[in-house]
Amino acid sequence: MILRMRRYYHYILSSSSFGSALALTMGANVFLASLSLISGTLAARLLGPIGRGELAAIQTIPMLLAMLSTLGVPDALVYYSAREPDKALRWLSSAVCIASLGCLPFVIIGYFLLPLALEAQRSVIIQAAQVYLLWLPISAVFGFTIHPLRGRNELLVWNVLRIVPPLTWIGVLVFHTASSQRDPVGLSQDFLIWYSITGVLTAGFVAIRMRGGWRPSTERMRSLLRFGLPNMLGTLPAVINLRLDQILIAGFLGPKLLGLYVASLAWSNAVVPLVNAIAAVLLPRAAGASSEKRGAVIAQGTWLGLALSVVLAGIAAVLSPVIIPLLFGDAFKPAIPTAIILCLASGVSAFNQVLTAAIQSLERPQYLFIAEGVGVIVTLLLLWLLLPAFQLIGAAITSLLGYMVVSLLLGVFIGRETGPSLLFSNREISALINRFRERIFAQSDDSK
Repeated sequence: MILRMRRYYHYILSSSSFGSALALTMGANVFLASLSLISGTLAARLLGPIGRGELAAIQTIPMLLAMLSTLGVPDALVYYSAREPDKALRWLSSAVCIASLGCLPFVIIGYFLLPLALEAQRSVIIQAAQVYLLWLPISAVFGFTIHPLRGRNELLVWNVLRIVPPLTWIGVLVFHTASSQRDPVGLSQDFLIWYSITGVLTAGFVAIRMRGGWRPSTERMRSLLRFGLPNMLGTLPAVINLRLDQILIAGFLGPKLLGLYVASLAWSNAVVPLVNAIAAVLLPRAAGASSEKRGAVIAQGTWLGLALSVVLAGIAAVLSPVIIPLLFGDAFKPAIPTAIILCLASGVSAFNQVLTAAIQSLERPQYLFIAEGVGVIVTLLLLWLLLPAFQLIGAAITSLLGYMVVSLLLGVFIGRETGPSLLFSNREISALINRFRERIFAQSDDSK
């Protein structure tokens, strides 16, 4: 048994095929999705709808600002680590310098923005959200450390380290549950402390593993920004689009409705990690491919992402009436209709991540900006029309329609760049299925 496990471990490390990398990342994402459901269940049962809504109010805007403050550097870090794997540590140190400096203006903006954006929340929740702005410098220093591993195609180590933050969050939730501490403020602050501790350990491990020079350079910082800033501008509307509904609910509808909505998202987001595995593998694969082969790599990832998104979103939507009360308790039953719609929206959103990875590999960030910008306009308009009258259902419908608009535009732009490569004939689809079947049977024979 141990011998077989070692053979499988070395097979994963040495394999460079798209299918093997995708299978590994997808397996990790299944585990991450399970951890996300566990943490969502623990938080909902510990705090109830009102407390869960207050926790979301504390975390949502600081986490949004943290994503914006990265300036697009994480994807640039993956890109350049894939092109120069022996210099990945130098790229990482340069990226951390950018993020550490770039987060400071966002902390200041957030401090003064939060009292206005969270007007419907208690003052103690607003103050806790201001403290949670410490998430920005903490994630700037420690959140980047695993990205070079993905660029270097060390996907096994990258996937293992991705599990550390959600495990840390679950550990904090378990401690608060065991000690009957039902305070969302204390919960958020304890997580900041423990995330910092695990971040130090992860950063040290990555630095030792990659070795080599680590000194940052202004030249590399400029290169990271040249790649990252246009991509950030392209994905900026997408980042806002993902959080806009929660921000408006937190500001206008109060903590209980926000708690129900967040519980719906916790279940519906189970669709996303599986499909995001394709996006995670697609970007470095397509970026490292020759211009002649890039279109075929994008086509393979895009069609696989579409099929998986449709199947998983449909299954999650059908299971929602059973899963929501089972996981979160009877107090969250009013969230079921919202959860059904959000499952479909999450499927479209996850597929958009695959399309985004394809656009990034083509180095066309302007397409992302156009598509996601139109999506934000549609989202704002629909929220203005639907949120006051239909509340959570209106927010869910808005998300679904906004993501669909973005998906349509991104698909058109990718087709313009790749041309016929994006389309598969029946013969090519059959060939792909046969190759996949042969690989499965070959691995099965080797394990005997």
